[in-house]
Parts: sequence; C-alpha cells; structure tokens
Amino acid sequence: MNKKKFIKAGLIATAAAGFLYAVEKLVFHINTSGNNLEVADAHIYKWQFGDIFYTERGSGSPVLLVHDQAEGASGYEWHKFEEILRESHKVYTIDLPGFGRSDKSKTIYTGYMYVHAIRSFIKDVIGEKAAIITSGSSADAAVLASVGHQDQVGRMIFIEPPSMERTSKLPPRMQRFAMRLIMVPLVGTLVYQIMQSRVMIRKRQAISKNDLPAYSEAAHLGGADGRFAYAGRIGQMTSLNVLHALKDEPHRYLFVGGSEDPSFEKTAEDYRAYLPSAQIRVVSGGGRLPHMDEPAETEAVCSSWLDETV
Repeated sequence: MNKKKFIKAGLIATAAAGFLYAVEKLVFHINTSGNNLEVADAHIYKWQFGDIFYTERGSGSPVLLVHDQAEGASGYEWHKFEEILRESHKVYTIDLPGFGRSDKSKTIYTGYMYVHAIRSFIKDVIGEKAAIITSGSSADAAVLASVGHQDQVGRMIFIEPPSMERTSKLPPRMQRFAMRLIMVPLVGTLVYQIMQSRVMIRKRQAISKNDLPAYSEAAHLGGADGRFAYAGRIGQMTSLNVLHALKDEPHRYLFVGGSEDPSFEKTAEDYRAYLPSAQIRVVSGGGRLPHMDEPAETEAVCSSWLDETV
C-alpha cells in the first residue's frame, strides 16, 4: 500500500470511528432524556468503590430489596411492590453498582463486588439486622453476604432465583471472549447498545410497554461505561457458586415464583434438596417478575412469611 492509499484508509477509518462515536452518544442521549427514573427521595451511599443510589421509605423492621442483573435492571423493578411493602416495613431499595442510577465504573464487575456492596450497605446505611428480598440472579450475592454475618442479615426471600446448574458452572471460552469484546471502546459500546436496545430488553425481560422506557433509561444512564457491568454478566464473572454457603435453618429461606414460569418449581425444589426447611410459594398469574406482574399478591406472600413468629 503506497503512502496516499495509507493516508486515505486512515482518514476513512478516523471518519468512521468519529461517526460511530457520535451515533452512540446520540443513542445514549435519546434513551436518558425522559427522566423516567427520577424520584423525590433519592439518597446516595458513598461506598468505597463508587456511589450507590438508594431510596428509604416506610417504617417498621428493615427490608433490603435487591434487583435482578438482567438487561435494563435497576431498583425500578420494585416500584409497585415497594409501595405496598412500605406500609408495614422500612424498605431500602438499591441500584447495584454498575446499574441504573448508581456509579458505572470502568472496572471488572464480579459477584463478590455485589456481596461486599450488600454487606457494606446493611452495616453503614441500615445499621441493624435486615431481611433481604432479591430478584433473579442477585440471590447468589445475598446468600454469600449472609455468611458469617447473621447478626446483619436476617430472613431471605429469593424471587425467581437462578437455576443451580447455572450457579455451579464455569463460563465457556466464548463467553469470556464476548466479555472482553464488550469492554473494547466503540465496538464494545455498539454491541452493548444493541443488546440493551428496547427491542432486546422487551425480548429478554417479561415487562410491559409502560415499563420499557424506565428499563431503557436504566441501561443507558452513565453512557458507555454501563457496558462493563454487562460484560461481567456475559462472562459469568458475576455468577457465584453458593452450594457451599447454603446452610439449612428453620424459617430462614423462602422461594417465590410465578405460576406462569414453568421452570420455577424445579429450580426451587433443587434448592430445597440442600435446604429442607426452606419454603416455596407460587404467585398465581405471575411470570419471571411476579413482583411486577402481581405486586399485591407477591407482597402479601412475602410479608406474611416475614412477619411470622418462630
């Protein structure tokens, strides 16, 4: 390649990169301009690895709500459920690091980061023993956060937890490759925007059209740095093997799922093989997010179990 062709190719590549960067910035702007996640009583916990967004509402015994780690996830997924639960409990709802309104850092996100975040939040913000209710894959971090910290973590409710097969497998090489690709500037950002587009969020998440703008905004806040938490999930860096940490205790664990999710009961029974005292409840009409599909019934199931005396 002669000098002129080399310069021409360089100019074309530079122009293409500049155009792609501008398009990506525009996509982030469009998806965050609706202010769908604004709340009047927002709080920030100054954690050592970045700010954690949370709300604190209601009164009574404390309950910490921890959202799923899927596309567009944030504390928003609890907004209907929380409105009811706060009538009988003090409810803390967080956005995990790398999600929603919390800081999104250029770092490798791991499950142990979330374990540390949950422990630190309970110790520094709640300041007393709290129950934890998780959604989806965040059950892993909650289980490990409770190990050796029974003075801080009380009863735990896992809504639609991950299958035990998923939590015990190492990631295939292709997933690790995909993780590294997503962390690359421009190209990784483009992949992230495709996977976090409204079409993909709606395809992968069982949410209504009304909730879609909030999920899209949660995914795009913080710009391109949001891809790092997603990369950690794709590479299964945020998955944790919790089998060694499951200790059977009476009235310690409750598994909740939707009747429309055909895989839930098997998953719950697999956990109960290690936790014979655990209880299982099925929410009629609920899917993979029963606290969004049927918030009143899901809250009733959770509250009645939390308030039972041992």
